[in-house]
Amino acid sequence: MTYFVVLPNGQRFGPADLMTLQQWVHEGRVHPHYLIQDSITGARVEARLLPGLMFPGSSPSWGGYASADDGSGDIRNAYLFSVLGFLCCGLISFVGIVFAIKAREKGHPQANLALAVAIISFFANVALSAMIQRAMNPLQGLR
Repeated sequence: MTYFVVLPNGQRFGPADLMTLQQWVHEGRVHPHYLIQDSITGARVEARLLPGLMFPGSSPSWGGYASADDGSGDIRNAYLFSVLGFLCCGLISFVGIVFAIKAREKGHPQANLALAVAIISFFANVALSAMIQRAMNPLQGLR
C-alpha cells in the first residue's frame, strides 16, 4: 500500500510505502498533523493516526495505534502563560514562549500563532507597565 503526504499548504509528495513514510518521520519531513492520503482510495487521515507509523516520543497504545504527543497540551499551556504574563508579570510570558516552541517542535499547526501571542504578550506587558509607572509618577521625568 502506498500513500501521499499532504502538507498544510496543500502540496503533496509521494507516493511512498509505510517504511519510507517512517524514514521521512525520522528525517523530520512528516509531522503528526500532516495528512496522509491513500494513493488508491484517496482517503485521508492525520499521520499520527495511520496504523504502523510511529513518531518520536510515541508508543504503541491499545489496539496497535500510535499515541503521539501532538503538542496540544503545550499549545494550551502557551496560551495560558501568555495571558497570565500579560495580566500579572511579563516574565511569565517566557514560559508561554517555551511551551509554544515545544509545540512547534512536535509539529502542532497552531504553534507559530501561540509563539506570536506569547511574544506580543510579553512586550505588551512591558509597555503597559511602563505607562502605568509613568502615570503614577508624572513628575519623575522633570527632576
